[in-house]
Amino acid sequence: VPQGLISIGEASRLFGLSICKIRLEVKAKRIQCVRLPSGHRRFASSSFLSYLGHKQEKSHSPKGTRIGLMARVSGNEQTQVNEKGESDLSRQLGRLKEWARENHPTAHITEYVRQASGLNLGHKNLLLCLTHVMQHRLDMLVLTATDRLCRWGREVIQLVCTMHNCKLIFIDEEPEKSDEVELADDLMAIIHIFSCRKYGLRSAKNNQATPTPITLNKILTMAYRDKMSSYAITAKLKETGENLDPKGKPLSRRVIRRIIDENKQLADTFNKDASPACS
Repeated sequence: VPQGLISIGEASRLFGLSICKIRLEVKAKRIQCVRLPSGHRRFASSSFLSYLGHKQEKSHSPKGTRIGLMARVSGNEQTQVNEKGESDLSRQLGRLKEWARENHPTAHITEYVRQASGLNLGHKNLLLCLTHVMQHRLDMLVLTATDRLCRWGREVIQLVCTMHNCKLIFIDEEPEKSDEVELADDLMAIIHIFSCRKYGLRSAKNNQATPTPITLNKILTMAYRDKMSSYAITAKLKETGENLDPKGKPLSRRVIRRIIDENKQLADTFNKDASPACS
């Protein structure tokens, strides 16, 4: 196999084209390929870059400018609507739309909204946006400020946009920051995301339903002695009115499944001891 060539499956994954589409374009001689003695196709990446670049040039028209608007907020409170019917997120999007209307009134707009930390480079809408950039589906990516893109790794994203002919625009002019201020901002971002994770886990743990010792004994007896499923145990507790913990939180099937899994070491005890009853 000649070096530097890729299979049709690899080309499909890399350039976002279906295998059927690639075959049609090869048949129309818009994408070049090499045939191996076995009959399989192999492609040079340059043939796809030329094809996608040609498609992009053809799509450019007075109404063909494609603009991505990216808005990001860190917390849920920034999505809450105030008495004026606005939120931080809606105001951010509003400014981006206003900029697009004033500068490119006939453009096709795609919105990418993220509720995530600036350190989270794995958010689905950020990855979707970068995928569209690499597929040459955006001519411009517009944000209010540089920190709305990400806290770290900004240079890599800027390079990806540049290499795929997507102009990255920030509508707010930011003052120059000293190295000390930038370092402090980065440290605050790290503290923020880890505190959110810590207290989020604590909150989830505090909100879990906890059965009384008597109900716990019944659940484990039904699970390990009577071999009842979590569905059957949930239905039985609901039937006897024991499906709530002392704080009124429901003992859902998921909670019961967790209780059973956490007490697997007691299975032998309940199998040997038939005294507990679940009547």
